[in-house]
Amino acid sequence: MLITKPPASGDIIAMKLITGEEVIAKLKTDNGTALVVSKPIAVGMSPQGVGFMPFMISADEDAEMVFPSSMVVTHVVVRKELKDAYIQNTSGIVPANGPLPSGLVSG
Repeated sequence: MLITKPPASGDIIAMKLITGEEVIAKLKTDNGTALVVSKPIAVGMSPQGVGFMPFMISADEDAEMVFPSSMVVTHVVVRKELKDAYIQNTSGIVPANGPLPSGLVSG
């Protein structure tokens, strides 16, 4: 089994919540009892492929959110193509390797 270091502050992470939702966000802090993140987006499937949508439509897009550890099944550093797509969707910056990968739909 490959053991990797846990996500650190500033990493783009994927979280699986006990509700079944998958969320990608920038990790601010992990104090052992809660994850504090910024710019969380929900990940879901659409007819065109994987899609992003706001995690909370009514929240300010720059709001920091607290996820109690009891609500998070697991969290990991997100894979590169989703990290690049997240950065493009939340900042407008297109990573050096080009636009969104095919099959990824921005919300």
